[in-house]
Amino acid sequence: MYGVLDTCSPVSSTDVREKPKSFNPTIKANHKMIITVMSIMKFNKRCNNLAIQLQKSEANIIIHRIGTQLMELGIYFLTVHDSIICRKSDADKVVKIFTKEFKQIKLNPTLNIKDLN
Repeated sequence: MYGVLDTCSPVSSTDVREKPKSFNPTIKANHKMIITVMSIMKFNKRCNNLAIQLQKSEANIIIHRIGTQLMELGIYFLTVHDSIICRKSDADKVVKIFTKEFKQIKLNPTLNIKDLN
């Protein structure tokens, strides 16, 4: 799963005083909100722990929000990094909960669903 930030209310470019020069052009073109947030954090000298903060947020969503709902429904699952492994018969329910939880925080997940057999 890779989330793409919803750019429905982006910060204007006038709010960013320093633009990073090292971002890949494809990333710049496809993830403008991420570049804007990272630029602001860099300007405020707070980007040292950005990756850790993002990983913690993602883990919190997957384990505490999604995982709790799956357990309440009696769905057996494992987490591996940013993925959830479940029985094939539970996959539709997992996808629905996963998508709903990320959309609640303005993230639009792109899911890569694989049959592990």
